[in-house]
Amino acid sequence: MGNNGKAVPKMKKIIEIKAAKITVEALPKVRDNKKLLLQLFWHRLDNGIKFHRPNIAPRSRVSVEAANGNICFSFHDRGIGSKPEYFQHLFQIFQRLDSPEEYPGAGIGLAICKKIVELHGGRIWVESNSEDETTFYFTLPVGPII
Repeated sequence: MGNNGKAVPKMKKIIEIKAAKITVEALPKVRDNKKLLLQLFWHRLDNGIKFHRPNIAPRSRVSVEAANGNICFSFHDRGIGSKPEYFQHLFQIFQRLDSPEEYPGAGIGLAICKKIVELHGGRIWVESNSEDETTFYFTLPVGPII
């Protein structure tokens, strides 16, 4: 996936501070804008660390699989979760479900992720089990690197 393997090293300090563990499978080549996809990966991994459940070290796992001419990326984390009725709000700019005092940020990360995925012809969605794990999925078309 080109430069996107650089998202984890760029996050080294926050990973160390939060004692986070990030596992990333081998990533395939997709049609991509390397800078935008690096930003996409960074936002997803950052959110997985930032929105972890209290008293539990952040754990994120990135996996991939082929699906209908696309590559489907899955970002699994032990996040705080969200109820299904709020899933679409997560991807709207400046929409926050928690107070800034509790979890820092401006509410733009997932909106940026959505825009990047859509610019590449993919889609993004979330599934959450607030008791255990939150998984963000996005698809990108298979094809030559541009």
